[in-house]
Amino acid sequence: MNVMCMLMPMVDALISSKRDETLVLHETKINRLQAGMRNNEYSMDALAQYSRKENVRVSGIKEVNDETDENIIDSILNIGAAMDFQLNPVTIVDAHRLGKKSPGKTRQIIIRFANRATRNRFISNRRKLKQSEDFKGVFISDDLTPLRFKLFQMVRKLEDVKNAHTRDGKTICTLKNGTKAIIESPDDLFKLGIDEIDHHALGLTEL
Repeated sequence: MNVMCMLMPMVDALISSKRDETLVLHETKINRLQAGMRNNEYSMDALAQYSRKENVRVSGIKEVNDETDENIIDSILNIGAAMDFQLNPVTIVDAHRLGKKSPGKTRQIIIRFANRATRNRFISNRRKLKQSEDFKGVFISDDLTPLRFKLFQMVRKLEDVKNAHTRDGKTICTLKNGTKAIIESPDDLFKLGIDEIDHHALGLTEL
């Protein structure tokens, strides 16, 4: 009996140790699975962004009654002329409004160019629109995935961020201390001193 009493604490300690090891092993496996799922989401988003590499979005072009695709393309050509960039209509693969028409709302236009070089020249000249009286309220931007758009909105509102813009699907920001950072996925937010990422706010799966 005395021997059993002496051995019991050792047995309990051994069982507890094995239980802890099992729990750690399970937690490690769960963490790896979660990391794999998250990385898969990021990879899918990267592919979705890549598929938009010839696209731009244009906001602020007034809609007209019975608007046709030809009307939209004419507006795009006029914007190009206002930016000193003569577009050839054959370089525009597609141009259409996004979403359903609703009263009092001007829908964005998405443009798909035939090649990335034309797209990049078009978007790089957008600052010249500020000098045009006809297109002062028109804005040209990257065609971002929902995740990258939310990332951009989140970054630009951070207190330590001085300014931010997007280029080729990435958010490029300058901090108030003068340093720059490139944000391409939620994990990059750690570069900005964010300790905990709100995946729900970014539309990602809660793990």
